[in-house]
Parts: sequence; C-alpha cells; structure tokens
Amino acid sequence: MKLLTDDTTSPVVLFFYCTKMYGHEWMKWGPEVLRRTLEIDHPGMVLSKKVLNRMLAAAVIATRDSFFEDWEPFHFLVQALIFGTPTAETMQEHSVGEMMAAVDDAIYIRDHLSKLVPRPSFTDTIARYVAAQALNQGVWYLPAPLDFASDHAGMKRYHCRDCGHEGEIFEHDGLCDVCTERFDTDSLRSFKPNPATVARGLGHNTQILYKNPQDGVKVRLHALQQNASAFAGTQDDVCAAKLLEAIDYMNYRRTQRDLAIRGL
Repeated sequence: MKLLTDDTTSPVVLFFYCTKMYGHEWMKWGPEVLRRTLEIDHPGMVLSKKVLNRMLAAAVIATRDSFFEDWEPFHFLVQALIFGTPTAETMQEHSVGEMMAAVDDAIYIRDHLSKLVPRPSFTDTIARYVAAQALNQGVWYLPAPLDFASDHAGMKRYHCRDCGHEGEIFEHDGLCDVCTERFDTDSLRSFKPNPATVARGLGHNTQILYKNPQDGVKVRLHALQQNASAFAGTQDDVCAAKLLEAIDYMNYRRTQRDLAIRGL
C-alpha cells in the first residue's frame, strides 16, 4: 500500500489507517512490533522509516499529554510529524508553518479521541517556546492554531499608572506586582499579592500593552488574504506575508490529509 511507503504520508492518515486495521491497541505497541505486524499484513511491503516515525509520533500524541505540556517533547514530535526524522542530538529551528501544521495535526488526532480522553490546553511553557521560535523568524502575531502563544509573541505587558512599573504579566489578575508586594515572600512556590495592600485598593490601576503591537499585522494579514491590498513593504506587511506563507503551508497539508482520509 502506497501510504505505508510514501515518505510524505500525513501522520493523521497513518493514525486513522492503523486504528482502522488494529483498533486502539496499536498505540501501545513498540516500534518493532508495529513494523513487523504491518509488514506481515502487507506481504512484500517494506515500511518506510519516516512513515514508522510518524505513526509512533501520532501514537504518542494520542496517548500522552507531553506534546501539550513540555517544550522538549513538543520540539521532537514536531520534527517527527513534519519530517519523519526526529533527532535528539540536534536542536532544529521550526518555522511558523511547520509548527502550525504539526499543532493542527495533533489537535485533529486528540479531538477525534475526545470522547475517550479530553484534549489538554497548551501550557505556558509551550506557548513561550512557540513564541520564541516565531520571534526569531520576525513574526510577532500568531493566529490559530498557534493563537495560544500570540500574547507571548507580542510580549504582552502591563503598566501601572500608580507606581509607573512596567513588566511581564505574571498572573492574569490585573494587579501590579510592585504595588501589591507580590514577590515579597519567603516562599518561591507561591507568589500572591498581599491581601492588605489589595484591600486598600492598591495595584488595580493597570494598563495592558504590547511591546510588539499586533493590530497592524492582523489588519494587513486579512487584507493580503482577501487580495484587498498590495504588499506595501512595511514591517507589518513583512510579518503578515510570513504568516500568509505559513498558513498556506498548513492548509496545503490539511487539504492533502483530508483527501487521503476520505480515501481510506
């Protein structure tokens, strides 16, 4: 069967094919068991190494939450989902398009299993990792499916109108860390505002701002998607053009995936 020997086969297609063949049991098998079983059931077929890696990556995403929680599994699973060649020896920069496509595939797999196990939200650790990768490529606004990391890409911050402090948002409670003495604590496990200062009304007069403003990019991205405006060469245009390329890459993979799934 071509999908088992084609290095470009979508991990989602492979996930559905294996589930159709073996039920959910295959997700627990080791690499050699999975490879031998498929080759026995398809005489004369030699399973592609990249295909096997994509199958294993899909199984990990289906049965574990590490892709949604820790940056290291996320990093290597993106490699496996997109390229089929994860490596623990080399840290690879992921393009925004690659991360979009991998997250789109992971969400598709977990949503399919939502009646058995709920899909977790991405942690702040993953959001910061994705934002760091995006910023390194000159992208500071992230639409779906990477929108969970957009605040970090835009470097969302707050400004206290009372004390003048400006800083990263540590807790989403709208309070100034300085005015409420959040970090004046003997424990590094809990950073909570001082109830006494909060009760006196201190720390509430804050303003949200972005170090990297995103509204202009949103407008330009929408205009470019609708062919409503020519490329103007501004910073917002450059960022929007990079996003347009990333979205096109994800949509291409999504279209190929959906066509293949219908053919199973």
